[in-house]
Parts: sequence; C-alpha cells; structure tokens
Amino acid sequence: GADLGALACFFAKPWQRLAPDLSATAQAWLLSVAAFRLRALGRLAEALEPMRAGAESAVVQADWKNVAAIYNNLSELQLGLGRIALAVADAERAVGYADRSGDAFYRMAFRTTLADARHQQGEREAARRGFAEAEAMQAERRLEYPLLYSLRGFQYGELLLAEAERAAWGGPAAAEDSEAFAQVRQRATQT
Repeated sequence: GADLGALACFFAKPWQRLAPDLSATAQAWLLSVAAFRLRALGRLAEALEPMRAGAESAVVQADWKNVAAIYNNLSELQLGLGRIALAVADAERAVGYADRSGDAFYRMAFRTTLADARHQQGEREAARRGFAEAEAMQAERRLEYPLLYSLRGFQYGELLLAEAERAAWGGPAAAEDSEAFAQVRQRATQT
C-alpha cells in the first residue's frame, strides 16, 4: 500500500495518465509496477488498465522479454477475474513475445499459462498439448528436472486429474483404476 501511495505521485490521474516529462522507459516501468501493486492488494480490475498500457509501451520499445512477462501477468489477471477468453488471448500474446525474446525460461513458462487458460476454457486437448510442449522444453533446459514442477506441475496435474475426477463422481473405484490417477501419482512422487 505504501509503495502504491508513492507511485501515485507520478500519475496525473492515478493508474491512467502519468505525469508529463517522464521518459518512455520510466513510463513503462511505472505502469507495470503500479499494476503489480494494485494486483497484490487485490484491486484486480484497477490493475488492468495500467498493466495493458505498460505492455503497449514495452511493445513500442521492442522490449520483447518485458512485453511477454506483462502479457503473461495480464493473462493470469484476466483468469482471476473470470475473463477466460481474454486470458487465452493475452497468454497467446505472451507466448508470441516470449518466442521473439528468445528467453528459454519464458518460452517454457508462458506456454503453461496458455495451457492453463485453455484448460479453464474447456479446451482440454489443446491444454494437454501445451503442457506437453512446455514439459519437453523444461526437459531440454534442466536435465535433472524433466517434469514440470511447482505451480506449473500442479496445473498440469490438475488437467490430468480432471478426467479422473469426473470418473470419481461415478464412485471411488472408478478413480482408483484411472491411468491419469496413476500418472499424477507418479509425477507427484518424482517431483
């Protein structure tokens, strides 16, 4: 909250219009930081405008790595607000800009954001392909950790368990025999 109060001094109209005479780099940074602080405080709807403006400013500067990160954050924010189609669109932008940046971690990580958004949209096969692609990239980058782990591994496991959960609604025995259940158990044990 204190950070946000300090940032407000740089805005002519909070979170919408910056004070004049700031460099383009400073403007992009201030917009992104304000959006991040708003999001952290749970002010999700207010965070959208400065975050999108920060992304557009970074595009003008051809700062592909930063643009990718901002669109990834926008996707997660849109998903949190229940705007799933917009989350998918922003995640697609994040992946495109991550590819342009050449950053191996961003290329892998932002594919999982897109896969998760597609899963939430009900596009299970597209989500499965996205997670599998990200996991293959993970295995290339980190030989000692070939599986997605942490949040990304959890999201992939959630997709894999979705079918087992539906089967479990038919009774406990249906879930126990599920191939997906066994696969997720193995993943959890390994990671």
